[in-house]
Amino acid sequence: MLPCLVTGLFPGPAYSQDPPALTPEEAVTPWTFAGSDNSFGGSEVGGQKSRVLSITPSIWLRRLDEGRMLGLRLRLTGIIGFTDFERLEEFNLESVRLGGLIPGIEFLIPLSSRSMLRPWADVGLGLTNTEIDNLLLAIVGIRGEFVFPWKRWELGLEPRLQATTSDANRELFDGSYIVLGLKADARYPLGFRIGGQVPDVGVYFEPGWFPDGLTFEDVSGREESVDEQFEVGVTLGFRYLAPKLWFIRIPRLGVGYRFGDGLNGIRIRIGGDRVTRLPLP
Repeated sequence: MLPCLVTGLFPGPAYSQDPPALTPEEAVTPWTFAGSDNSFGGSEVGGQKSRVLSITPSIWLRRLDEGRMLGLRLRLTGIIGFTDFERLEEFNLESVRLGGLIPGIEFLIPLSSRSMLRPWADVGLGLTNTEIDNLLLAIVGIRGEFVFPWKRWELGLEPRLQATTSDANRELFDGSYIVLGLKADARYPLGFRIGGQVPDVGVYFEPGWFPDGLTFEDVSGREESVDEQFEVGVTLGFRYLAPKLWFIRIPRLGVGYRFGDGLNGIRIRIGGDRVTRLPLP
């Protein structure tokens, strides 16, 4: 997956007083990473800390079965940004700094039995506790899945191109940008079964680039620029088809560390797995 980092909230006290309103620059930065699928993480750039939860459930409208050459899914990305969790005595609504719902649609186009293209488009509304009353977000992108078998390993390459623009009732510091990225991972099956299915463990590396640089002002008013970012991590899931827990299939879980251009932080992933999977040899 391309860089899906979420960043940019300036922490304020979560107790004894209301958190201060975000500036326009602080408010827009988290949305630059709104493409993050099913993850919770924190990061810091230019002295601005972030704690953001991003969840993207999807509903199949047309599954890729019976030799179909086009799949279709509905997406609904939900994003909530919090004040710094280290300062929370207890969670309450005053801890929330921003939120948004971004519905969209995703097409799945098989290229072969081991590769696929996944273009998508999302349009939605973001809200913050600042003077920006309306923040319209539009995201379009395309990602690919290319999966290769090697002995008992499953190797994957997932390139992504994403373009995002925003429109608000106040001028934003950097509301439009392009992100390029690539995810490379390797997964190995474990020697047992759960629910009749084989779990696997994987490692991944994700480099990403902003071709024009992502610029914003930090808390001191100095202009910052993010041009490249990286993430490394481990995942745990199932090689072919995950067993169900009640009526939901158990999602892939992962933990990653991201860094680059002064950006660093931990991200926890829940789900967001690729569609193309290979059975055991």
